[in-house]
Amino acid sequence: MFLALGIISLLCEAAAIGNPFPFSEQQYYLYGGGQILQHQMPYVDFWDRKPVGLFLLFAPIHLFGPYRFYALPLIAALFLWCGALAVSRIATLFSCRAFPSFLAGAVYLIGSNAFPDETGGQAEQFYIPIILFAVLLMIETWPRITNTRSVLIKTGIGVMFLMGVALEIKTSCAWDAVFLMISLLLIAVCQPDLSFQKRSLLFLGCGALWGFIAALPTLLIMGYYVWHSALYDWTWANILNHHLRSKAIGHSTTFFDYHHYYLNYLKHAGETCLFWGLPVFYFTYHFIDIGLAKYHSKERPLVPSLTPSFFIFAWGWVSLIASIQLRGGYAAVHYTMACMPAAVILGALLWPKEIFGKIFLLLPLLYFTPHAILTNCLSHKEETKLEQTVTQLLQQPGCLFQLSGSYLFYDLTSATSQCRVNKFLLSGMLTSPEEQFALGINREDQFLGDLQKYPLYVVIDSCDERLNCKSRFKPQVEVKDGLWSTDTIPAQKRYDIQEILTRDYVPLYQGKHNKQGGDYVLYKLRPGLIPKITPGNVKAEPSKAIKA
Repeated sequence: MFLALGIISLLCEAAAIGNPFPFSEQQYYLYGGGQILQHQMPYVDFWDRKPVGLFLLFAPIHLFGPYRFYALPLIAALFLWCGALAVSRIATLFSCRAFPSFLAGAVYLIGSNAFPDETGGQAEQFYIPIILFAVLLMIETWPRITNTRSVLIKTGIGVMFLMGVALEIKTSCAWDAVFLMISLLLIAVCQPDLSFQKRSLLFLGCGALWGFIAALPTLLIMGYYVWHSALYDWTWANILNHHLRSKAIGHSTTFFDYHHYYLNYLKHAGETCLFWGLPVFYFTYHFIDIGLAKYHSKERPLVPSLTPSFFIFAWGWVSLIASIQLRGGYAAVHYTMACMPAAVILGALLWPKEIFGKIFLLLPLLYFTPHAILTNCLSHKEETKLEQTVTQLLQQPGCLFQLSGSYLFYDLTSATSQCRVNKFLLSGMLTSPEEQFALGINREDQFLGDLQKYPLYVVIDSCDERLNCKSRFKPQVEVKDGLWSTDTIPAQKRYDIQEILTRDYVPLYQGKHNKQGGDYVLYKLRPGLIPKITPGNVKAEPSKAIKA
């Protein structure tokens, strides 16, 4: 089982190995890791609302240089393998046989690599295994933590430290962190042979200690920003900014926009519940049935005690709700990965229940395996060719401004990686409707100002370049005063943007539709024009014509 899960993990990541252009988010994380190695600070020099820990995780991977595209999926496969082993171990601790325990780990691996935005180093591939080890630590020590306070305190410290690390990779696991904290505190107040006063002190003391341990990684990073007089940048990205991103929905004025969004929300929620919610729903029915039987027989208590199986069941509900909430009305499939571990563990518990019990693992296995195979069959030969082509086109050192586009090109040359036209570098950040009110800037002015710096290279979606069509991402909500709603952009500003693109830039390369969606155009400053912004170690020179 040990080696078999490792082989499956490698097979699931096979298509990403050596791929210079994984999904755009993974590209940006790797780019951010490289920026940290250049002593740049997240939120100050390059912006995303992801925690600093995620970029710190990718920084060592960037040290592999040209081989980083091989290292990233292999390290992701290693994390996934560890997560699958934790799933299988937890199932084994519930007296599951070897095959359902193995199958639970295998389904977790396949489900975590079924779509292009999941594979190749997505954040969930790194933080979910850490959560699984925190859960495994609790299940392994369950008989002792329910009876021995010292073991409970030490276990709680370990669990909360792991969750603190996971939170610094992605804050999506806050749901899991709160659930594990509440579970540990419930175990604390249920310790035997304690007076009410001692239970209260244990509850408060453990809560304060474990909360501090969970917050410690974040506090250390926060202290670093205080030391560099950049606390506001950290606070804006991590605390003040998050609620602004969803305001795009509230500013949509058409009846269809609202319903399109919520119909997508219901569709995605239904998909999540169908494949990962069924074992949770079955256990819900099971526990309600037990409670009703106790009620009719006047047996007490009606509420089940906090046993390991009930703990996993409750975690299943928490992770399912979190996945539905996080995925929302958008098509980010990777958010569904959060509810997979609890679902497959519950599926392994239900496996012995004749044919009916086997559906909880077989259904996602049969559905997601073809998707995982298809994802791996999407050859990246064209992407390797694209890397070679674009690298040749970027042969004259200079700055690159990428407004949008399916792939990120910042990391292809040392010059483009060292020069930032602005800090909003993630593709689509300045065009996505949901970011309209979340960046703290006027995006149209930002874009126009960036173009007026005359960076040597510009990458824009062929759709966005026309300034009169919807984004390639086909947002469920079309913001009426968004960047690409041409009716509300002042005519002069719209003219100035279009004039710079058509007068001062020439198209070098047009990328066609690919697995990430959308076409894009790589522009270069017209020969003879001098860029106003250059990398620090590059002298400003007139743009040169590309040799045929």
